[in-house]
Amino acid sequence: MINYKKFDIESSEKKIVLYVELRERNKGSRTQICTTDDVLTELKARSVEVGKCVSSPDLVSDRNHNRISGRWVFELPRQQKQVIAKKPTKVVKPTKK
Repeated sequence: MINYKKFDIESSEKKIVLYVELRERNKGSRTQICTTDDVLTELKARSVEVGKCVSSPDLVSDRNHNRISGRWVFELPRQQKQVIAKKPTKVVKPTKK
């Protein structure tokens, strides 16, 4: 489980932007690595649906402060069309006279 310092979700008409910041690594704590799969797991736990990932960094809570925060960009989820099942039609063979 990843310990997030910030996990902000911003949505606009065309995209969803996530700003994620990890907590800094202390001397007694382990290094955390945050990938897109981790972000998708957190979004699923928060019941947020997203589409295709457009931009994604990989974060590491190491001593490099440039990699401790990042921004993910997702497309909006596409609305699935409802499929209405058609009733099967009965095939009638012509009779011979």
